Amino acid sequence: MGGFTAGEAEQFRRAMSRKRSHEAMERHRARFMAGAAERRVPDALAERMFQNLLGFAEFGFPKSHGAAFGLLAYQSTWLKRHCAPEFVCALFNNQPMGFYPPHVLTNDAKRHEVEIRRPDINASAASCSVEPPEPSSVWQGAVRVGLGYVRHVGERGARRIHSERGRAGEYRSLFEFVQRTGVSRRATESLIQVGAFDAFGLNRRELLWQLGLFSSGMQRAALDEPQERQLRLALPTVQDQVALTDFSDYERMAADYALLRLSPDQHPMQHLRPALGEGVLSSHHLRTIPGHQQVEVAGLVVCRQRPLTAKGIIFLLLEDEFGMINVLVGRELADRYRDIVRSAAFVRARGTLEQRAGEQRTLVASDLDEVLPPVALQTPDGKSWA
Repeated sequence: MGGFTAGEAEQFRRAMSRKRSHEAMERHRARFMAGAAERRVPDALAERMFQNLLGFAEFGFPKSHGAAFGLLAYQSTWLKRHCAPEFVCALFNNQPMGFYPPHVLTNDAKRHEVEIRRPDINASAASCSVEPPEPSSVWQGAVRVGLGYVRHVGERGARRIHSERGRAGEYRSLFEFVQRTGVSRRATESLIQVGAFDAFGLNRRELLWQLGLFSSGMQRAALDEPQERQLRLALPTVQDQVALTDFSDYERMAADYALLRLSPDQHPMQHLRPALGEGVLSSHHLRTIPGHQQVEVAGLVVCRQRPLTAKGIIFLLLEDEFGMINVLVGRELADRYRDIVRSAAFVRARGTLEQRAGEQRTLVASDLDEVLPPVALQTPDGKSWA
């Protein structure tokens, strides 16, 4: 249509493949329009064709790439539909990978009838594993989080705990666990904080207190050097035990995120929503209301995606306790709220809801705010939710 020679066409193709190809493409406009005029192509048609080529250059990729994505999407969808617990378990065991962090996979699994069970010192393997659902349960199946998923335990510590349980039977007390495995006090504290010892009858604060009564010196320096193990007698500690108030629901959830990167039971927005006011809608509400309305939403930022376009658009993927919300942030707004877009953990967005109805709606943002958790709602290790 544009009358390009083979050499000119190759230069044009290379211009289309560059990350920021708009300027390079524009250098070929005059030549294309002149060649089209020589071939009696109407100016309006030639201009529309060149605009289409500009659009493809901003967000185009090889057909083979699209075919590979299509096949992978089909296979993943089939597995998620017919083998949901095994699919989720495999994703957990191959982290870090893919587009979504573990806590997003957790909440999506629960919305698709897969229960996520927290680590248990007598039920978990070293890696995550699939378990059958409880009788008369609404769940398709369950995934038990592995001991190695717990921060500070590690793969070697998890294997040691699992193999010792297979060798000498289940652990019957915290003292026996520490004496038999020799894992570090820090690892044991992490296991307590994520509920791996909940079946022993004491709450988590009381278990941490009990650990402090006898743990010093019981762990060996290296798990593979049993000769360095220092044993102690199983002396009673009842006289030194005190009744302590358990962690709050928020503290438990925050410990889950800090030590597991997920929470089997709760979402942080459950604790933040009461402070946001009634005007802030959830993802559940967005599924039913008409489009082209001004709405306000809030959520935990789980992904910041910048498409390879010259328009500078950024997509923020927010997660609340009910699902996902796509927020489209234009270049001007992204520049104005650069710190929020780049680093805020919780974001409140106001804007226009797109017309299309469905499970995931896109909000075209006109304003952004960072949502700061109250002082009482902080992660145990002081780290950002992001």
